[in-house]
Amino acid sequence: MNKFEDWFYNHKHKMKCYKWIHYFEIYEKHFSRFLDKENVRVLEIGVYNGGSLEMWDYYFDGKATVVGLDINPDCLDLQKNFNDNVIIELGDQAKPPFWEDFKERHEPFDIIIDDGGHWMNQQEVTFDQMFDHLKEDGVFLVEDTHTSYFENFGGGIKKENTFIEKSKDLIDSLHVHFFKKGNPEIGNPKRIDFHSKTKSISFYDSVVVFEKGKQILPEAKNI
Repeated sequence: MNKFEDWFYNHKHKMKCYKWIHYFEIYEKHFSRFLDKENVRVLEIGVYNGGSLEMWDYYFDGKATVVGLDINPDCLDLQKNFNDNVIIELGDQAKPPFWEDFKERHEPFDIIIDDGGHWMNQQEVTFDQMFDHLKEDGVFLVEDTHTSYFENFGGGIKKENTFIEKSKDLIDSLHVHFFKKGNPEIGNPKRIDFHSKTKSISFYDSVVVFEKGKQILPEAKNI
């Protein structure tokens, strides 16, 4: 049982928390390396009942700065349950101008979790606006990506412009240095930029995780 599971099953909670159980293993795998880091900054889009903010605060022993973002004004009432290191703000994740203002007020984050509205435009705008506001060794985790297959969220199997299809396309960007000469995508600045700062993309049931890290061209040797 990892620390997330221990909190979920064995601790009394101030607020309700609704989670797919297999997410806890994913969190532990990608977030545990930050436990010994100082001044960790976490952003979660989607506050709901406040339970997940309580979980992040517990996981980092109350030492991390945790920012929760939601479009519902009622979420501001949850602020009274937290110390000053947890901050709840209002905003529309589908609006680029909101993110521009948000980035001016907040330093880059170590961890960003998109557990917001799960609509295709919300996930895409949030990723496009905030991936560069993630620290160079940070983690961007998008939850509930099964909505990419739901028509009522703007999704559909193999449908263009879903977050899953966007993520599949970014796999190509990880391999742009292997594209054959003459391919018009070789000089695509967006692909080159993504490759230069992205270490990996991990796919799970309903979750996609992007891990940042400075990249150089791969090298193979005989020894």
